[in-house]
Amino acid sequence: MKMLTMGALALALTAPAYAQPIPTPRPDMRAPPPAAMRPPQPTPVQGRRAVCKDRTEIIKILKNKFSETQRSFGLQGDRQVLELYASPNGSWTAILTMPGGKSCVVASGTDWTQLPRGQVGEPA
Repeated sequence: MKMLTMGALALALTAPAYAQPIPTPRPDMRAPPPAAMRPPQPTPVQGRRAVCKDRTEIIKILKNKFSETQRSFGLQGDRQVLELYASPNGSWTAILTMPGGKSCVVASGTDWTQLPRGQVGEPA
């Protein structure tokens, strides 16, 4: 099994001009719900900067270098999409895509497990 580390992914995706923190929402966006009601926000590994590029470029790298394809996605707020890509060998990457088409890698790892269709995991 090919091990995927945040360092390897960052090395594959990094272009110094694109490495930057995940942008904060603009003031014209809706106010977020109170902290107690917000789900945990994906963040880069502590001490690392998010790797950001055009979404099509990140997807191409995930497919060609790591054999990862989109497995799920969800709307975060009303402006950003959280997407999860995974490979048959268990590597996975989460990206956050902004309205303008720019995406940032916010997490990656190994041992991704897909539940059978219709099966529900344990409650959070």
